[in-house]
Amino acid sequence: MADRYELKSQLDALEKEYGTANGRIKEIKPAHRAASEALSQAETGKKVADFALTRNKNNKAWLLLMIVGAAFLIGAVVIAFYWQKSPDVHSFAEGFTYNGEPIFLSVIGAAVAAVGLVFLIVRLSKAGKLAEAAKTADEAYDEKKKAFDEIDAKLSEAQKEADAVKAKRDAAEKAYLEADPEAKKRKEAEEKAQENEALNELRRIEEINKEAAEKAQKKAADRMEADKMFEHPQAYVLDGKYENEYEVFKAAAEMGSPEAQERVINYMLGIAYKNGLTPDVKAGEEKALQFAADNSAMYEQLGKAFLYGEGSVEKDEEKALRYLERASVKGRQNAMIMAGVCYYNGVGTEKDEARARTFFEKAAKQGNEQAIQVVYAMDNGQKLRF
Repeated sequence: MADRYELKSQLDALEKEYGTANGRIKEIKPAHRAASEALSQAETGKKVADFALTRNKNNKAWLLLMIVGAAFLIGAVVIAFYWQKSPDVHSFAEGFTYNGEPIFLSVIGAAVAAVGLVFLIVRLSKAGKLAEAAKTADEAYDEKKKAFDEIDAKLSEAQKEADAVKAKRDAAEKAYLEADPEAKKRKEAEEKAQENEALNELRRIEEINKEAAEKAQKKAADRMEADKMFEHPQAYVLDGKYENEYEVFKAAAEMGSPEAQERVINYMLGIAYKNGLTPDVKAGEEKALQFAADNSAMYEQLGKAFLYGEGSVEKDEEKALRYLERASVKGRQNAMIMAGVCYYNGVGTEKDEARARTFFEKAAKQGNEQAIQVVYAMDNGQKLRF
């Protein structure tokens, strides 16, 4: 009996130790997430700086201007030599001033070459600053990477310790159960109940997956048919299935065609004109929100319509921003940029450049070139104009 109680005591101690080990993991995880986010931001900054540096290096406008300027100057010299053949011209200098053409070409050439030289000077003057910015961004990234690696190593070490304690606990539990048959029976009964519960859950999940697969199959078939309806609406009207093209588009939209959904909403909002159809903004907005469950472009479409007061839609900047933010959450890059512009200029909300930056950075992380340029401009203190 003493052995059994001793084994139970050891098991309880290891249970407590295992709980402490898991507690350390929970303590480290917030710092791990913060380090991961900081590393992601540093990576975006690095991409922006590298983009600016590469763009400056690849800017060959100055070279093109210099070549064009040189071509004009060479043309002036050639014409000057040509005029020397004239009986009235006795020297190259006279040929250069004869008829005014060489002078005109040389002035144009010099002006173009001068502009090219200015472009070159600007490019060279930026090169140092951009290289320094890229270096700073690289150093910041390396610093955040080092910090992340350190906290990641701590998390891995804590996980290893927890796994080691768990192994000891499992061994202690096995020994205890061997020493106490009644406890072993209770444990086996609990495990059996858990196993049955898991099997029931697995069957439930299988039923759900089967139902989802059937729905997905039907949805795919509907989508194929909807795309055909959108591409050839007149064929369905001629078959007598629908009264007119609009009814075909409505049916295709309900069956999942994004193009048909956009067309129908444009008609309902009065953005596009359709004979015999009266716009209904309220109904159009409700229908767009219904479509938005599977088509996030609807949020962007509504946001744009209310932002600019398109069609029959009355301008509502606050509502527009709400829709653009919802589209941004769904990953719509254009919506991110429009929402960022709204916050930057104080459209539909208080002006908030920090908030605007979050939208631009989100689009930049997805590789949106316009957003990358905007973030770069903000990093360099440039005033944005949209």
